[in-house]
Amino acid sequence: MMKNALCTDMARPVALGLLLLPLLAGLAGAANPVKTITGLSVVQDTGEMVIDGQKIILWGIDTLAPDQQCWQGDMAWGCGESSIIALRHFVEGRSVTCEIQHYADEESNVAVAKCFRPKGSGRQDIAARMVEQGWATERGSTSGGAYYEEEQEAQEFKRGVWSGRFQSAQDWRDGVQRYFGDTPKQGPFIEQPKPQQ
Repeated sequence: MMKNALCTDMARPVALGLLLLPLLAGLAGAANPVKTITGLSVVQDTGEMVIDGQKIILWGIDTLAPDQQCWQGDMAWGCGESSIIALRHFVEGRSVTCEIQHYADEESNVAVAKCFRPKGSGRQDIAARMVEQGWATERGSTSGGAYYEEEQEAQEFKRGVWSGRFQSAQDWRDGVQRYFGDTPKQGPFIEQPKPQQ
């Protein structure tokens, strides 16, 4: 009799553990879920939106500086401003869903996210659209080539900034005279000769 009582007493914790195992496994998998935010977006910059108070930067792309200029021949034009307008036309007033990949840094609450807007029965990647239309370039170090085809299409059809020549936003801010465009078949960056003094 004592042997059966001992077996029953030992079996209870084992049985309880077996019952709780799926629950614990589910909690472990939910420890790092992709956080999703959905709502109407307000465009703030060339690759930045706010949804329900959450500032979001589009993942996988390099955007233009808001005051950036590009060139068609010798004529400058406000490509940074045009990029902001293009993003506004594409997303403002529409429901946008963003899958937060990470935060820009530990001090801020700026999310870096893959964002989508509804299209038919599916959804369209907003960053892919910006690259495809020539208003951003792929950040290969982050995207791993996710937007390579879209960038090639923008170059081929001379859309947006690819209609002439332009600098990366960082080069624009730093005053570095290194350009994309004009001859895209030679590679992504085309070093322009420095003026002789």
